[in-house]
Formats: sequence, structure tokens, C-alpha cells
Amino acid sequence: MTDTTNLGTVWVVGQRRRPNGTFPPASTGGGGGLSEDGGIQQDEIDPDRSGSDGPALDPCSNPATALDWNADAAAAEAKREFERQAAERGDDGLFSREWHAFLYEDATGRVYLGPVSAGSQGTVTPDTTGMTPDNLVGFIHNHPGGGLNPSGDDWAGFDSLYGWVAQWSSGGVSRANQLRQYIIARDTTDPNSPMAIRVFNNDSSRSSDAPAPEVNPEAQQCPPA
Repeated sequence: MTDTTNLGTVWVVGQRRRPNGTFPPASTGGGGGLSEDGGIQQDEIDPDRSGSDGPALDPCSNPATALDWNADAAAAEAKREFERQAAERGDDGLFSREWHAFLYEDATGRVYLGPVSAGSQGTVTPDTTGMTPDNLVGFIHNHPGGGLNPSGDDWAGFDSLYGWVAQWSSGGVSRANQLRQYIIARDTTDPNSPMAIRVFNNDSSRSSDAPAPEVNPEAQQCPPA
């Protein structure tokens, strides 16, 4: 999908870690965008709204950029909910089993979690309750054993949903290009790395070594209009 919106001198894209290592503030415009190889493309110009060219644009003021912003917030909420349910089961954080949820958009543009599914160490059966080709935004799951990028099965599931949305949604391919998948995992090359959220879309590189944007685990939805 087109995950970066060109607004003149400002690139607004979700709540992703910027090249300087920080996440965008909760109430201001974006961060680095997804490049064709799935990496960070460009930092926002004037992230603190203080430059001579005027304030940075608020991503929540534009439906296209608000979707990225709210989807990232829903992914962060999913991570917290997975961790909460894992703690109730007495799991070792998100290392004991795979968790999954679909992400949906409501009529106001808010992105919310579908039912959360708990699986085993390596598999999970997603719950599609409430899914339509017009409300689906994507899905999120964790990799208990590590692995920052989607597996072949993850991409196969994504491609199946992409084709379904493209065929049956009112927006067709345009709507399908808004789909994304989020992976919660740690870097297996660093045993001390935390579980982090990374985002992928149809334009992301499918190389297992390709970097991907990291989502702010404290991301919040746009305020109500």
C-alpha cells in the first residue's frame, strides 16, 4: 500500500521510530515512512512544529494519514492485550505461545482489535468474527521464538486477504493496498532485545533480512473529532 503520504515538505506516516531513534509525539505529525525495501525512508521535517515553514501537519487531520496513525495505535494496544492475557495464563510473556488478532476500522476511522486468539508455541488459529472486506485493516501476531519479519506462511495469509479485499471491497485494490501486518518479536541476534512491534505492507521487501519500521509501543489513537 502507499504507506507514506507526501504533504509538501512533510512526510507523515504512522507512529514509527524515526532515524534519530525517537518516536513522534502523540499529538504531532509522523515519522519515517516505509520505503520500497521496507526500511525507513525519510524523517519528518520539523517534527516539533517550530520551523520557519510553519507547523508540521497533524496526521489526524487527514483520513489517509490518520489510518496509519490509528492502526499503529491498535497494534500497540494488541501487544498490551496479548501480554495481559498471557500473564493471566501464567505464560512467560509472549515467549510461550503465539497470539493473533485482526485489526478493523470503524465508521469514525478508529482502528480496533477483533477477538484475540491464543495458540501454541508455533501456530494459532485466527478468529475472523466480524471481518468484512471493507473494515479489515490488517492483522498482528507475535513470534514466540523470535524472528523480526513475516514467515512464508505469514505472507501467504497476507496475500490471501489482499486478494479477497481487492475483489470484494467497495474500494477494490485501493482498499487492499491499505492492508498491513504487524509482527511482535525480539531480535534473535540480541538475547537482551525486547519484544518490539514492526509493520509490513504489500510493498515491503520479503527478504528475511530486510529491516522494517518499528512501531511505538505506547502509540495512541487520534483524539475523537
